[in-house]
Amino acid sequence: MFSKMHCNLTNPDGCQTERATEKILARARQLVDVKKEDGFSALHLAALNNHRDVAEVLIKEGRCDVNIRNNRNQTPLQLAVTQGHTDLVQLLVDEGADVNMEDEDGDTAMHVALLRPQLANVMLTPSAGGSSTEEGSEGCSSTSLYCRVRIDG
Repeated sequence: MFSKMHCNLTNPDGCQTERATEKILARARQLVDVKKEDGFSALHLAALNNHRDVAEVLIKEGRCDVNIRNNRNQTPLQLAVTQGHTDLVQLLVDEGADVNMEDEDGDTAMHVALLRPQLANVMLTPSAGGSSTEEGSEGCSSTSLYCRVRIDG
């Protein structure tokens, strides 16, 4: 099913896309976790296309499942990491995305991050640009992907 929510997220105009997403959610919140034939939800598309503001609306206003999987068992976090969208990765981790979920190949978000040099530094830095001041073990910010893997196991 290719809903208005999915169509909206393929639009490259981020500002209009965010407003349109808010309007759709106000009228049809049930669309937030609807998947297309390939298993992609609106959050998957937002993560893939670097629509951080839209992802934030989907998560905070739409209360979507941040760990929803597509047909390849990929989560939005894994797609954001694969595409190198660091701000979106940070949002997803902040909002509780499970960093240990495996896709169909057995890879996690951290596995993928380690394959991308530009992300590896961000992901492996204990204070990875996080906005949270919560501290876990050994001075780790709770929003760092590295620390989430260490703390969550």
